[in-house]
Amino acid sequence: MAGATVAVLSQEVQVRQVDIIMHNHKKELCGYCDKPINVGQVIVECEECNCIIHGRCCKKSGYVIGSDEWLCHSCSNNYTQRYNPFKDLLEDSEGPSSISHDTLQSLQNISNVLNSCKPYDKHRFNKLSFLSSNKVLHSDVSLFSSYFLNVDGNFSNFDSFLTEIHQLKNDFSVIGLAETNCNPVNKSLYNISNYTSYYQDVLNINGVAKKKGSGVALYVHNSLNAILDTVRSCVNPDIETIFVSITNTPKPITVGVIYRPPNGNIKQFLEQYRQLITSLSNECSFIMGDFNINLHNPSHKGFHEFEQLLLSSNFSPLISTSTHEIPGFKKSCIDNIHTNDHHNVLISGTISDTISHHNPIFHFSNVLCNKDTNKVKHKQYYDFSKSNLENFINELTYKLENFSIADNEFSLFINVFTKTLDETCKLTKPKTTKRTIVNNPWITDGLVHSIETKHFLYKNWKRTVSVKNLKGNLEKFEKYRAYNKRLKKVIKHAKTSFYSKKFDNCNGDMKKTWCLINEIRGKSNKEIKPLFKIGDQKIVNRRLIANK
Repeated sequence: MAGATVAVLSQEVQVRQVDIIMHNHKKELCGYCDKPINVGQVIVECEECNCIIHGRCCKKSGYVIGSDEWLCHSCSNNYTQRYNPFKDLLEDSEGPSSISHDTLQSLQNISNVLNSCKPYDKHRFNKLSFLSSNKVLHSDVSLFSSYFLNVDGNFSNFDSFLTEIHQLKNDFSVIGLAETNCNPVNKSLYNISNYTSYYQDVLNINGVAKKKGSGVALYVHNSLNAILDTVRSCVNPDIETIFVSITNTPKPITVGVIYRPPNGNIKQFLEQYRQLITSLSNECSFIMGDFNINLHNPSHKGFHEFEQLLLSSNFSPLISTSTHEIPGFKKSCIDNIHTNDHHNVLISGTISDTISHHNPIFHFSNVLCNKDTNKVKHKQYYDFSKSNLENFINELTYKLENFSIADNEFSLFINVFTKTLDETCKLTKPKTTKRTIVNNPWITDGLVHSIETKHFLYKNWKRTVSVKNLKGNLEKFEKYRAYNKRLKKVIKHAKTSFYSKKFDNCNGDMKKTWCLINEIRGKSNKEIKPLFKIGDQKIVNRRLIANK
């Protein structure tokens, strides 16, 4: 009996071994049609999850190709397309023998920057270590940084741009704008507090200024000494540029803004850009711009010539992710920051603002700049938002319903008023704010809250966008678009209303009226900045500068 039992157990073990062998040799199934994949059949494999499908099932399955890599439908929705021309070069462990060790290290640094480039919302941006924990930034110096945006018209979007950048906890060293549609004569209408602006003329066609799709501008922080570079600043149908030289940094920095009109001659642009960056080869340079050449599309006209021009001139882009998106169309990477100071770049990225179809782009470099030491911090103790004021009025009305005040007891009313105000509007913890009487006082807490709502609606729609459905949920998109349109009008009205009241208060006082006009235009009596060095010493005194 025992022998028979052993024989049965032996047979069961053999059957299980056969099952294991059969399982190990089982044909892999197609991830789309669930049919076996036979030897010799064409297959496509997802680079992220390694899911395999028949080649014939590729079109039906929703597989897409991004940066020369095949991705399945689920992976493509979470995929961030990235441009990095140094990836293949650096994957070779030995590297080309013609490249020195120092150059390879510089390329590795810029490759790391491109790989880590990503979109930031304002909360993630404000949590960057450079802005919160770096001890250097809490002293009298800061890191050199740049911010660029194709604003798509100052008249339409400049106020919205101010409200967005106001929420970022960083005073960028330089701010570049493209498609301003604004001439230098009107630049005082578009002031950024504590910055000096430089505007280029808009393109003239047959003597008539172009009304849309032209104009570049550069804002330089007042803690920096900048001189307009008239030689490198130009405007023609193929390229628009404006450049400045910054002198009070450890080494001089040349900064420029470029806009390439999409209907211009690409060959003429490439030739003019070649001459420009060749002239900058021996200078520390940063060039921000909308180049209208999609780095995510190698078949784009002029792509290879543009890439070869940059790399052969020792310049490289700092932005690798998409910067431009029109609902219903594929994303593109046409805005960028080019530099030849590779080894000092720390980080780059895009900011998820919804000012135009272009996302703002930024970068930080390990170059120390002097801070504005006269900057005063302001503390806010009360939040006079609309909801808080409504609560205050309701509470005060309720408390005063059966309240009678004698002539000698007015102090009782003051006590009730003060107590009610503290209960409804006083902050539990005072907060520091950049918003002062000089710096965008019309940007109220209500506007900031409305901008948060706009961002929420935008993100809510973006979650519905996929490779198969580029337009996403149309109902959510229309809700966001309608809200954004209303918000732009509210922002303009808030600014107009604020200054209208200030002009009413100045009625009859010519001196105060002109002071207010100069405040709006950004004109003030500034201390002269040390543009001159004599014997390695910065000269501030006007008489000495004039005499020398």
